[in-house]
Amino acid sequence: METKNIKANPVRRVVCGVHEKLELEAVTTIVRLGQSGLGAKRIARTLGIARNTVRRYLMNAGGPVPYRQPQRVSVLGWS
Repeated sequence: METKNIKANPVRRVVCGVHEKLELEAVTTIVRLGQSGLGAKRIARTLGIARNTVRRYLMNAGGPVPYRQPQRVSVLGWS
């Protein structure tokens, strides 16, 4: 599959608390390229982002990944 005609803008990230997320346009691009048959490694190389980030968005069916607060017990043992 030919990727030379794909024009990718620099991927911008949105800061949500201390975590960064990709903009919706970047997520849409990742999903569209994944549906057209490109692998995560090639998409990551094309867009200039990490391969695991691409895999995470592809596994979640293209929707933006909501931040989930980890469930932790406090140091004192209270819930």
